[in-house]
Amino acid sequence: MGDLYVDCSGMDMQNVEVSTVLGSVEIRLHGCRLSKGLNRLIISGFMGEIVIFAPADLPIYSHSSSFAGSLEIFGKKSSGIGNNVDVQTSNYATADSKLYISTNHFVGAIKIITI
Repeated sequence: MGDLYVDCSGMDMQNVEVSTVLGSVEIRLHGCRLSKGLNRLIISGFMGEIVIFAPADLPIYSHSSSFAGSLEIFGKKSSGIGNNVDVQTSNYATADSKLYISTNHFVGAIKIITI
């Protein structure tokens, strides 16, 4: 329980998993290191908020879901019961190194924002 802040600067994103029960999660992807091929960031929780700040040039495919709450993934929104949003950045398909983000919450808000 509680809030979690993760600064990924200099962090290898090969297989990163974050799990919470109750609280907010904030992740900053600026300066993260991607290995060749597919890298994975998996975030799950029961209740709370997930906010991910991503640099505009990072190749990302995101799958986000929640039982109840709201999703805002790169500007694509969904709210209510049984939300799912899949979005990929324009450079994802052709990138040699890419990041797959899966965010799942039972109740709460999930945002992935490009800055």
